[in-house]
Amino acid sequence: MRDEKATDLIDRMEAMRLTLVEARTLVDAYRARNEELERANKNLQRDNDELTAEVEALRGGKKAA
Repeated sequence: MRDEKATDLIDRMEAMRLTLVEARTLVDAYRARNEELERANKNLQRDNDELTAEVEALRGGKKAA
């Protein structure tokens, strides 16, 4: 009976360890994806700012820089 409890405990601990490793892997993947999306967002914001400046220049009859 004692061996069964020990084996069960070891099995549960191993399952928790695997779950923790999987969770860390997912967190790392989400962090990397988040950084990628933040870079893309900055690029889009820059493009948007440039296009807004061009539109404003055209509306004002000025030439865009």
